[in-house]
Amino acid sequence: MDPLTEVFSLLDMQSAASARLEAGGAWALRFPAKPYLKFNAVLRGQCWIRLPGERPYRLDAGDTFLLTNSPPFVLASDPCAEAEDASSLFARAQSNIVRHGGDDTVLLGGGFVFQTGNAQLLLDALPPFMHIPARQPAAAILRGTLEILDEELGNGRMGASLMTRRLADILLVQALRAYVAVHGADSAGWIGALNDRRIGAALNLMHGDVGHDWKVNELASAVGMSRSGFALRFKELVGIPPLDYLMRWRMQLARDALRRDDGSVASLASSSATRPKAHSAMPSSASSGGLRSDTGPGTRPCRLYQPLRLRDQVRVRTAMPRRRRPSALRTATAHSAGRHGPAPG
Repeated sequence: MDPLTEVFSLLDMQSAASARLEAGGAWALRFPAKPYLKFNAVLRGQCWIRLPGERPYRLDAGDTFLLTNSPPFVLASDPCAEAEDASSLFARAQSNIVRHGGDDTVLLGGGFVFQTGNAQLLLDALPPFMHIPARQPAAAILRGTLEILDEELGNGRMGASLMTRRLADILLVQALRAYVAVHGADSAGWIGALNDRRIGAALNLMHGDVGHDWKVNELASAVGMSRSGFALRFKELVGIPPLDYLMRWRMQLARDALRRDDGSVASLASSSATRPKAHSAMPSSASSGGLRSDTGPGTRPCRLYQPLRLRDQVRVRTAMPRRRRPSALRTATAHSAGRHGPAPG
C-alpha cells in the first residue's frame, strides 16, 4: 500500500454529499466554515471567491480548488457584491441540485469528513487554498471525472449515491496530484514529497516496513543520496527530519490500533516508536529500554520489547509512582553495604 492510500485509510475519510450549484444574474453566496476538506470546480461561466484576509480571486470554467479546514468563504458573480447565506438556500432545495437566479455559472462541490482524530496528519500538510487552473495540463484529467460526477448527480439512477462518493474520492486524489504537479513537490508537505523521486522512494520504504530499525544513512544509501543531502532535502520537503517522521507515523498507527482494539498492531507500532533512536526526541521513560513498577512485592520489570498490548503498557505507565532516581554515590554505598555489611558511621 502506498503512503497516501495508507494515510487515507487510517483517517477513515468519508465523502460528504456532493452538490451542483447553478447561478445567474447578480449573485453572491456566503458559505460557513466547515472542519473538513472541501472541493469546488467551475463547470461553466466564471465567478469570484473571497476568503478571509485575502484579495478576491477569479475562477474560470474548468478551474478546481480545494479548501483545507474550510474557512468561511464567498462565491459571487461580482467580488464586491453583498452575500447572502448559502446554507438556507441549500436547505430549501432539498436535493443535490441548487438553482439560484439562472445557470450562467455552474459549479460542482463536495467535501470530505474524517472519523478519527488523525485528520491533522493530512490537513497540516496542505495549504489552506489550493487552486488548479484549467489552463494547466495537469488539470485535464480532472475534467473527465467532473463530467461523470455531474452526470451522476443529475440522473438519479440506481447506485447514484455510491457512485458520487467514489468519484469524489477519485477527484480528491486527482486534484492533489494536479496541485503538486503545478506548484512543485515542496508545496504540500509530505504529500508533495511523494512526488519527489528520491524522497518519495524513502517514504515508501518507511511505510512499507514500519517495524524496521531504519537509520538515516541506510535510507540515504537506498535512494542514492549522501546522508547529509538526504536529511536536508527530506526536512525541506516534509518539514521534519526522517526519523521524527517515522516515529510520528508509528505513533499514529499505535493510536489507531488502540482505537480499533488491535493489540498486535498496537504493540508493534508502540515498541517501534519507543525504541531509542540517535536523532529522535524520546520520552525519558521510553529511552531506558524498559519500565519497572515498584507498586508492590513480586512486581516484575515490564520490557517494551515484549509482545505487550498497548493498553497494558499504558496501564503500567499510569500505575508507576514518580520516584526520584538515586544518585550514583547513594547507589554505590547501598551496594557496598549489601555485600560487606553496614558502612562505618
